[in-house]
Amino acid sequence: MGALLRDLGRDPAVQRRRVLLGAAGVALTVGGGLAIAELRAEPPTACVTVRSVWGPEQRREAEAGVVQAGGEAGQQTWTLLGPRLDRHAEALQELRHEGCQSHRRGLLPEAHYDLQVACLDRHEAGFGELRDLLRRSDPSAVSNANRAITQLPSPTQCADIDALRAEHPPPDDPETAARVAALRGELARAQAEESAGLYVAAQARAAAVLDEARALDYAPLRAEALVRWGSVGMQARSPDASERLGRALWLAIATEQRRVAAEAAAKRIFARVEIDDRSADVHEAITLARALVERTGAADWRTRWALANNVGITQERQGEPTDALRAYGHALAEVPEGDERGSFERAITLLNMAPVQVRVGDSQAGRRSAGLAVDALTALLGSEHPQVHTARASLAVVLRSTGHFDEAQAILAEVLEPYSSANPAPLWMLYDAAQVAWGRGDLAAVSGWCARARPQWSDADPVPALWSLMFTAMEARVAAARGQPDPGAALERLRPAVEQQLRPTFALESAEVLLLAGQAARVVELVQPVLDDPDAAESTGRHASLLSGLSWVEQRQWARARARLAPLVTGDEAQR
Repeated sequence: MGALLRDLGRDPAVQRRRVLLGAAGVALTVGGGLAIAELRAEPPTACVTVRSVWGPEQRREAEAGVVQAGGEAGQQTWTLLGPRLDRHAEALQELRHEGCQSHRRGLLPEAHYDLQVACLDRHEAGFGELRDLLRRSDPSAVSNANRAITQLPSPTQCADIDALRAEHPPPDDPETAARVAALRGELARAQAEESAGLYVAAQARAAAVLDEARALDYAPLRAEALVRWGSVGMQARSPDASERLGRALWLAIATEQRRVAAEAAAKRIFARVEIDDRSADVHEAITLARALVERTGAADWRTRWALANNVGITQERQGEPTDALRAYGHALAEVPEGDERGSFERAITLLNMAPVQVRVGDSQAGRRSAGLAVDALTALLGSEHPQVHTARASLAVVLRSTGHFDEAQAILAEVLEPYSSANPAPLWMLYDAAQVAWGRGDLAAVSGWCARARPQWSDADPVPALWSLMFTAMEARVAAARGQPDPGAALERLRPAVEQQLRPTFALESAEVLLLAGQAARVVELVQPVLDDPDAAESTGRHASLLSGLSWVEQRQWARARARLAPLVTGDEAQR
């Protein structure tokens, strides 16, 4: 009997003919046992019909929507996107078909099959939402489509019955179970909207599911809705994102939803540091998140990546570059090798690593990381995609910070060329172009970049924005370098930021201007508070020491100058 069932499980049609025609004697011997096997192979209840979310018509409509909304890059976007959509839809169809056949043969119990069907329904809902956004030519969805399709949950998750039983328990009441299943489909659509950059729509959908989950009084669904709502809020930089994720975390722990709890804990770290307070102490939050992630299983690589990457961001922000690099290395190790589903995550981590590597003195590694990130994003999104241009500008920042000004200028010239007054370039790109020009000693070009940025900020603003202050400091540098001895107006504009200690950066920028203007005696009063700050980042402290040392050199105070400058060099350099 066992041998017959194994044969039937390998290839029912062939094995049945082989057993019945080629081994009639054995069949007669087992008698009624064969009848039992046939009954198990063909249960009287029909399984769910294999559904289709992707066919020739849907494909044509999606292609037309992408090409229409994608502008010049539309065709390139579709060339990369079409096969990815095909593969995802095929994986959904194959798994649904295999599950159906296993159920018909009696190899997949009814309860397990129901869990798998519900899982595939959710995944098809998310895929269908992305498909519909493309068909409607939604600009954000089209721009983010190649990233979004790789970030949709893998259909293979629906084959892990143990995980489904643990993470998506259905309610006992059939009507409530049906409603919960439909609402989980809505959360899958919200996740697709989040990946496509439609944060307003995704937040509204997740919040609506949360309201219905409360009405149903079904805690597991509330936890799932909260983590989705919090995740989208984090992407949109909503001020209550960390509070949402915290509620999701504790509720998921109470309902024993390990994956939901791990996702909430990992993302909550980023929300607390990047949105709430960069100086926040999140060591306890990191410890909790690590414990939860360890229990989610090796297959959940994306949550493991998010945790390691967010720990790296936290340590970088808090002046721990060596620890940050170690965390980024762990994040890269979590991304599956050779799987394009991890291309975006790999690129983000590499871009995070690059400036930190430069900061700790490994400029070659920094250039390599930034270059690999550009390559990964180009393969994923296409060379004309805006995020690829942004990554190339980030590479230029790394090149500039390592003294490769000509290479940085060439890249920025290409990246900035498409922008115009009607479509202004991001201020950080213009500022870096000015920094590159400063490094090359081209003061006229520095002034040109500052003038190009000026329409995006106003001198009349009573609380100048960050980039307004940065460009003001840059203009003051140029004025001082051209021999204007009194940079008073520019420094007066920077003074509120220095006094309020909004950013030590402005104290150091002002100090540089004073050095250039020949007013070294005024540098110490600006730099000393930064040197005395125990929470200042290592790189900030080194910059402050350098400026202090240079000011003492200008004042011919050699002993004081040496005390500040000697710790900045090591080995033979210090001896010389």
